[in-house]
Order: sequence, then structure tokens, then C-alpha cells
Amino acid sequence: RAIHKSIAKELEPLGIPKPRRTFYPHITIARLQYGTSRSECLRVIETLMSTKVDCDTEFPITTLNILRSYLKQKRAQYIRVASIPIGTSLSTGA
Repeated sequence: RAIHKSIAKELEPLGIPKPRRTFYPHITIARLQYGTSRSECLRVIETLMSTKVDCDTEFPITTLNILRSYLKQKRAQYIRVASIPIGTSLSTGA
């Protein structure tokens, strides 16, 4: 959150106002189109969870949240549809 505050502080003199919403640190890893099957979603999640990414900075990742976004006139609305603790085995429910 410190990075977010620092960026917002630097942008204010440029006329870009500080966001009013609470910032939640996140990384968008994938976007799937409406209508993507459950099995395809699980395949994407499993692929992402087994992918190793080299990163110079360490930070804990304890949960994978799946959000559904609805594009609204002014901004997107996000709704959490699943929350998966990292290390949990995924199943297709079949």
C-alpha cells in the first residue's frame, strides 16, 4: 500500500486526484470471457498455480480470489465468486 500512496502523492500535482476507494493490492493474472466453462476456468487456474515466476521481491500469497467484473458506465464493479487458499487441491466437482 505504500507504493500506492507514493504514486498517488506524485500524481496529485499533475491534476490526477487521489482515488477515493480503498486500495486492495492485487495482480490481474487472467481475464476469461463470460460463458467460459467451469472446467476451462479450473484448467486455467491449475496452469497458473503450477507456473513458476521469477521475482526479485518476496511477498506472501495466501489466497487466490476469483472476481467477476461488470463494466458499468463510470467504473467496473467487482464481485468475488470464489476464494481458494493457496496449496488447496482444485477439483472439477465431477
